[in-house]
Amino acid sequence: MDFTDFKEVENFRESYKSLNNEKVVYIFLYEIDIHRLVGKSPILKIGETLDFKKRMSRYFNERNIEKLEKSDRRKTAFRLRNFFDNKAENNIRLLYKSFPNASKKDLIIEERKLLKKYMEEHLETPPLNMGLK
Repeated sequence: MDFTDFKEVENFRESYKSLNNEKVVYIFLYEIDIHRLVGKSPILKIGETLDFKKRMSRYFNERNIEKLEKSDRRKTAFRLRNFFDNKAENNIRLLYKSFPNASKKDLIIEERKLLKKYMEEHLETPPLNMGLK
């Protein structure tokens, strides 16, 4: 997958507090390729949001991981947080691409394009995606 149009958030577990409230498609990458049903990929999760800062706050601001685990609405946040808490931060990268004039529907379309490409290559979703709607 080509990430040339994406920017990286350095030290994202701390710097998320200073992110802009922008509309983005984002990708979490691991330092090594993960074996998939077909092939390998460093992609952990592909997502979209109308408010990048708020979304990353949901993932990293929650101090009590047990609250995330018990919440039916926060399963993805729990899975991400649980994985990240057990890995060194420098092993994971956060990339994003801004879509300033996009609607929610536009962002979902962009996210689905990336997920479709991933699924065509690996026959499954990235490991920390909860699936498709």
